[in-house]
Amino acid sequence: RFPAAAAGDAPPATSVEFERRWKRVKGQPQALAELLCGVPKERFSVFFRSQLDDEILQSIVRCVAQTLLPARPADALRVLQGMADVPRLHLALKFLDRPD
Repeated sequence: RFPAAAAGDAPPATSVEFERRWKRVKGQPQALAELLCGVPKERFSVFFRSQLDDEILQSIVRCVAQTLLPARPADALRVLQGMADVPRLHLALKFLDRPD
């Protein structure tokens, strides 16, 4: 299990806040997993409604596959379900490099 988020850490309310937090934790797999687990699944489509940065998408996919899936499969599924509702996700996935 991952350590619980710090007390008082509310989920990000906006895409700007999500991106700011993502930048702080992007190189820390467990911290990124906690950030993703803290986001209600219906918020992913709101955060990425108009734009989904390739680097963010790659880090989410990598985190789900390498960190969440082995330790917290239910959370991995919830994140993937949330991401599945992101507009134009299928287009963003086409542009990912194969290893990602």
